[in-house]
Amino acid sequence: MILKVGKDMILPPGKEIPRRVTYKDVHCDIDGWADSARFMPADFDLVYLKIDGKKSISGWSTGTSWDGLKLQKGDKVLYWKRKDNELGACA
Repeated sequence: MILKVGKDMILPPGKEIPRRVTYKDVHCDIDGWADSARFMPADFDLVYLKIDGKKSISGWSTGTSWDGLKLQKGDKVLYWKRKDNELGACA
């Protein structure tokens, strides 16, 4: 399951009160890159995208997919990092 920033966490019945996913919930590597198979940024937040076999480009999430001016059809996004604070997805 992919956690998306800004959406409610789905918890098993009887557990904690549901809460929204924040950038603090995103797990990153030491350089601040988050795995796109596990986490998605908030819709339309500008991020850096690591593309399979290419150099990093700027882009954003449209809710369920990736978009960007230099993103081409068939590109596979492996990792992403927030662009606004240069610190990555992790706060």
